[in-house]
Amino acid sequence: MPTPSSLEHWYLETVSGRRRGLLPSLTRGALTIVSWGYGLGVWVRELVYAWGLIRPLRVPARVISVGNLTMGGTGKTPAVIALAEQHRARERVAILIRGHGGERLEGVNVVHDGQRELLPVSVAGDEAVLLARRLGDIPVLAGKDRRLTAQAAVDRFGATLLILDDGFQYRRLAVDHQIVLVDATQPWGLGGLFPAGTRRDPLAAEA
Repeated sequence: MPTPSSLEHWYLETVSGRRRGLLPSLTRGALTIVSWGYGLGVWVRELVYAWGLIRPLRVPARVISVGNLTMGGTGKTPAVIALAEQHRARERVAILIRGHGGERLEGVNVVHDGQRELLPVSVAGDEAVLLARRLGDIPVLAGKDRRLTAQAAVDRFGATLLILDDGFQYRRLAVDHQIVLVDATQPWGLGGLFPAGTRRDPLAAEA
């Protein structure tokens, strides 16, 4: 039975065009068709927010988002840690993270309250716990709805600066500053728009 890592390798080799043959070609064609639907969904989402049909929540704190255009890691976690350490002396910082790798997190989940770690890796995910352990006295809140975690960070911890991990595609929370990280070796990802490639947004979104 293929392992997740071997399937991921096969997928990346296929969408990049490095894997040749009938099956990879058919797969790329099918994924391209699916990516049109995904791209349409992204386009509609952007229009909805651009036209003001849905307004993002603005909380009484500055919000910095750290994200990327592609699937996979581009150093977001080290960037979040560096930002938090840079601002911790001047502001009350809190980290907002979705909680990838743990259970499906609903509501507000305080991974670290600035004094102690409250949730294990099995619940919060390894990235959230890593941030909590590295930053120590900075609250880390996990949850898929970052509007809830943002409001909780302000209400419970008096946060004046919220750092939103993996927030470039998140539109429900008003953001003051966007930091978009790219992989210098593959700045626009492999292949095309997901799932025909590793790009999460059209290139126009980066502008």
